[in-house]
Amino acid sequence: MNYPTLYESLLLAAAAWRTWLLLAHDDLLDRPRSALPPAVRSWLECRYCAGFWVAAAWAGFWYLTDWTIVAAVPFALSSALILLDATVDHLTDSGE
Repeated sequence: MNYPTLYESLLLAAAAWRTWLLLAHDDLLDRPRSALPPAVRSWLECRYCAGFWVAAAWAGFWYLTDWTIVAAVPFALSSALILLDATVDHLTDSGE
């Protein structure tokens, strides 16, 4: 059985986090998310609940195709930009 390298694991983790964030909290999906029943919305917003299944999907795709890492890169880069922006905002707010 093959296992992802450390680099692939980090990319997959960042892609999974970004995918979960997109589904659960991003403004882009506010309207479809608001149409969901409250129990489903609550499950989707739980990083431990839906996050596990999003990560499992990325891992499953990694085992099925060689293109998963290529697909994960934009999501991982978006994760890095979100974290960098939050860090800069925090540092800027702390300095005032």
